[in-house]
Amino acid sequence: MKKREFNKHMKSICTGKFLDIKKIPTLSDEIRSDMVYFIVRNRCPIVAELIPEGFDWSWLRCMAYMHKTTGKDYNWIHTSENRVK
Repeated sequence: MKKREFNKHMKSICTGKFLDIKKIPTLSDEIRSDMVYFIVRNRCPIVAELIPEGFDWSWLRCMAYMHKTTGKDYNWIHTSENRVK
């Protein structure tokens, strides 16, 4: 997935400037997986609801995404190098 395609899909699940968790299920599991791979490749935190069922969690853990943080609006999966509030 390229940046332009990622941005297009991200824009489709946003309301205004914020991510809308209720719109995430409208994306197919394949698109959601591709978005997660894109986020991991760029070493950014992942909104937990974006990860589709059946995703390879062992691979995600190998990539050091071991930490879960519950924020005010979102649940995050991230590495130890990320700080999520």
